[in-house]
Amino acid sequence: YLLPNWLKSEESKHFKSLVSELSELPSALTSGKQTTLKIDAGLDYKDYPFLITPADAASTIYSEKRNITLSYTGLLPNGTMKMFKISDNTSVIYIEPNYFYTQPETLVFEHGVVFRKGETYTFSVTNQMMFVGNKITLPIVHADIPSLSSASVINLKLTPIEIGYTFATKVSVEFETEFRDYWNETLSTWEQDMESQGYTVDYAITAFNSKYIVNVTASGEKGFIVGIPKWYVSTNVITIEK
Repeated sequence: YLLPNWLKSEESKHFKSLVSELSELPSALTSGKQTTLKIDAGLDYKDYPFLITPADAASTIYSEKRNITLSYTGLLPNGTMKMFKISDNTSVIYIEPNYFYTQPETLVFEHGVVFRKGETYTFSVTNQMMFVGNKITLPIVHADIPSLSSASVINLKLTPIEIGYTFATKVSVEFETEFRDYWNETLSTWEQDMESQGYTVDYAITAFNSKYIVNVTASGEKGFIVGIPKWYVSTNVITIEK
């Protein structure tokens, strides 16, 4: 009876560590600097006298692609305004620890936000960066992460491809998500805040296969600062002495 409870406690501590490590990713994507995040994917259970403990618990990490499209009326260097459209895909990163005693829970990095996803619940553990005041930031991540399971340290190497911001007077964004409720609440709050400042905001969320499509249109004479930081993320596994 005591052993499973002790091991559940170890699993809880390890998961909190995973949450903390992955939660560094959103801020890294706005730094503009190449960096490496370390994800300690394995849990080395303690040994207890006269008791048999499981082998190390590994975590599985993989990525999936999501479509994202941005259209905006932007300012050219000569002072004229022009319509631009950017269509790309961005990676969603999943980390699934394979514990022996704890109910499965998945960490998901999607569109700059880290989520905890259980069987009957989902909640964010970092703040979103896409819609903050008149600043719209669409982080695009091209992740080269094959599905792998490891009980060692996984390095996430982040390399900037393109960093910069532009001024725009009208913006339309379309992106895929699996977290409808989160973006509905986020956009509802942003809509109210921006309309109180004289902007016009409209959004809609529709079902698409097993995901959802979010469409957002915003305009205002005061304008927006639009950023599209692009990053390449690769992985490698290193073995450390526990």
